[in-house]
Amino acid sequence: MRAFVASMKPIFRPTCEHLWVASLHGLIYWGSRSAQDENLQLVPMKLPGAMFSFLATLMVSSALRMELRTESNHTVEPPIKIFNLKETIDASAWSASFQKSFRIVAKVKFNNMNQNYPTLFEGKGDSGMAFVSHGLGGAYGSQKGLSCFYLQTTTNLGPHGRGIDYSGGWLPSKIRMDDAKWHTLELIKGLSGTAIIVDGQRIEGTIKDSASQRSKFVMKPVSTIELGGRSFDGEIGDVQIFTGGKQVYGDLDTGAHNLAKSLIPTGSSESNKWGPFEQATDGLYMQVWHAGDGDYPSSLTLNLGTSSKIESMKLSTPGHVNYGWKTMEIFRSVDGIAWEEVRTETSLQCKKDRVTEHAGWPEKTKFVKIVMKDRCGGGHFAINDWEIYGTPIGKPAACKGTAIPEKDNDRFPCDTIRDEKKCLESYMKYRSGEYYQCGVRKAGVGIFNCLVVDECIA
Repeated sequence: MRAFVASMKPIFRPTCEHLWVASLHGLIYWGSRSAQDENLQLVPMKLPGAMFSFLATLMVSSALRMELRTESNHTVEPPIKIFNLKETIDASAWSASFQKSFRIVAKVKFNNMNQNYPTLFEGKGDSGMAFVSHGLGGAYGSQKGLSCFYLQTTTNLGPHGRGIDYSGGWLPSKIRMDDAKWHTLELIKGLSGTAIIVDGQRIEGTIKDSASQRSKFVMKPVSTIELGGRSFDGEIGDVQIFTGGKQVYGDLDTGAHNLAKSLIPTGSSESNKWGPFEQATDGLYMQVWHAGDGDYPSSLTLNLGTSSKIESMKLSTPGHVNYGWKTMEIFRSVDGIAWEEVRTETSLQCKKDRVTEHAGWPEKTKFVKIVMKDRCGGGHFAINDWEIYGTPIGKPAACKGTAIPEKDNDRFPCDTIRDEKKCLESYMKYRSGEYYQCGVRKAGVGIFNCLVVDECIA
């Protein structure tokens, strides 16, 4: 009998102190145990055949449901690369583009927010603090547990010189983060606004009169970014930084993700007044790419940087019916010269804030182009977000270059890698339009210099 009970343990896995066990001899056994004692005390009860069958079926059914429920609720978190608190990132190499626009993505966990200003990220330069994101402690009353994001402009634009016309120039997160759990945090500065996004829930703010004031929305210079500074109690990991249309810090995403994130498209036209190319992919839903006067049909093209498998695409149009399209042609290319049409799609439902989703395709793709025709109304097309989801499948097959001088080596992400295997696994880094590769052995044990790659074949 005990052998039978033991054989049933993998099915039942009870969470309480008592459980039912059915035998094969027309008996129902009631067993009890404490949480600390694996030995079962069994009491047999003889039941009529029909009732035995009913209870046995009920118990096995319930146990299976419990097992399925347990498995479906079980999630495996991917490994997170944890950073040391008060670790600094050298931003001097990309400070100029960072002043205009950037996106920071990270995993964040607060153990608590007992302090008033637990700092997540702080960008600093010769002019002092340029931007900051911190938790809101007890001093913030009902907002305790949220996080915030704000910056300082060189032109003293907006409330307190912070640029955006939102609640004193700073953005609170939409959801709380003081639950000792990991959250995905995004901080975005665009050409005309900012956003803080926690687990996909966003708050955005824009500057007043963006068409005329965009040139003034320039952040103070940043030379270093500190992680987990003043009174922060928690962990920060998987930090990625994008600026100037490229990823300049952190490991590259290897699984399916938004390949268009922070890349800057080109196209048939843009409106410097109403919406330049960059605003089609900057992650800010309140800012748009706007076609120039007389441009028809209008097109946008993205260079994904490496060959990829495209799984889906999503396009969002602004809050007016006029900017939409009724016909869109989708093209792909491996070199940006020869183009192949993927398909032509139609969408006759013209409405404001329209979001259209588009299936992917299996062919290897490095460049994507969309051509918009048949306006819903008005005289221009406009897009406020273009997302392309897929998986990179290409990498430089052949590279040549020269080693970076040792004195400059602390500027590049891969110099911190001390393990040769990890170094080679994460060798491809974007910075200032060039590829960087780990792999040149430095004087010392197991430490590798970065290689600046002059030529790569994707």
